[in-house]
Amino acid sequence: MIMGKNKFVTFKYDIRYVKSDNSFQHRSEHYYRNLNDQSMIHWFSIINSIILVILLSFLLSTILIKALHKDLNKYNRINTNIFETDDMDDRGWKLVHGDVFRKPRNSTFFSAFVGVGIQIMFMILVCALILLIGVYKYKQRYRYIQIMFFIWICISSISGYASSILYKLFKSKHVKLTIFRTSLIYPFILFLIFFLINLVLHYEHSNTAISFSSLTSVCILWFGISVPLICLGSYIGNKKKPIELPVRVNNIPRHIPKQPMLNTFFVSSFIVGSILFA
Repeated sequence: MIMGKNKFVTFKYDIRYVKSDNSFQHRSEHYYRNLNDQSMIHWFSIINSIILVILLSFLLSTILIKALHKDLNKYNRINTNIFETDDMDDRGWKLVHGDVFRKPRNSTFFSAFVGVGIQIMFMILVCALILLIGVYKYKQRYRYIQIMFFIWICISSISGYASSILYKLFKSKHVKLTIFRTSLIYPFILFLIFFLINLVLHYEHSNTAISFSSLTSVCILWFGISVPLICLGSYIGNKKKPIELPVRVNNIPRHIPKQPMLNTFFVSSFIVGSILFA
């Protein structure tokens, strides 16, 4: 049938609603039933990355060990010429042995970042272990997030202990400032980002937005449990015997010459990070 312009056709259709047994929280479960078939691909990628990192680490460690043995044999060699001995002491890794353990400029920030980094590494190991043993289920993903958050709070003493041990190595006196920055530097940044995203979700009326009462509960757990545990870990760390340095730190820092472009921080970080995706 040929119709001309400005002609309309009225269609009729029926809708039949079928009640589902799945709850609202589990409405997306059937979309994830086929994920187990693709899990082998992810495991192959993970194993490939791990093997690549192990091989590269073994290669670099072999090169460094050979270079170190070569330098040690050179230094242990008995030389009768005193000028040759003095010249030998000014070459190789002995150039920087007196500056390796020098106190950094912002030692409180450095100690806080290291302490929180150790806590993050420990948390990653816990999450990986839970995923490996198969405890995580998509139906209970929200409960899994709550458990991980509770574990993060419980292991807060690790960051306080590690930061105090490292800060005590530098023989500084700003212990309270170190505890303060360890308690706030990572949670505050993370909470600020999460709070801004949550504001956007509330503005868009998304059902994934978290209520402000829940955010208040998170703050109460943060200041009521996490911060005291960090203080407890710092107290235990301050009671420990300080780490003895294997070498003496020079009083005058050695001048660092200008490095080539490949040795800069951003270039080397990009190269090392891209190795895993090779």
